[in-house]
Amino acid sequence: MEPFLLSVFFMFLVLSNATAIPWPASGVDPLVSLVARNETSGSAASTNDLTFNISPNPIGPPCGMTWEVNINVESRGSVGDTSTSCNALYNYVTLPSSSVPQTISKDVNFVYLCPDTLTPISAEGYGYRDIKFIVKGPADFPGDQNTFLAQLQVLNIDDSPETNMNLPVEIGYAITDNADPLKQLTMQYIYCG
Repeated sequence: MEPFLLSVFFMFLVLSNATAIPWPASGVDPLVSLVARNETSGSAASTNDLTFNISPNPIGPPCGMTWEVNINVESRGSVGDTSTSCNALYNYVTLPSSSVPQTISKDVNFVYLCPDTLTPISAEGYGYRDIKFIVKGPADFPGDQNTFLAQLQVLNIDDSPETNMNLPVEIGYAITDNADPLKQLTMQYIYCG
């Protein structure tokens, strides 16, 4: 009698779990949004990127400007999915110092250079902080996009640790007023794949 009750109990359990899954309204195919295994959609591919937040966000016309910002890790993604140079950048940003045992950020001078502006035009030049994030990118920022490709050079003029990295990145930006895009340009993130 016990095996019979046990099998009835399991059958009831299976049925109760099956009915716990809500079925969509009639006329809607529940399998439409499924993605085949090993397929990657464009938006899903970017979730594995290493993302750094730029805080406070540099605002205004960027060419030749220098800002004092904090670069911190927004999301890590998978070590295996990011390039060796991006992993090195992550290790550098999160490297502890003698004054801070564990860190997820660095205070840097963020310098933006354009093809027609190859050196800083701001009064402080490359800035006073030891670490420089020098971004070389375009001078035009379309309102219908939110990222652009750039070249990032990371310099540390201090000896410890000496750093000179040069790697391709993508910069995330927003334009809050399309009537005057350059004055309302805000750089927000560094994406590194």
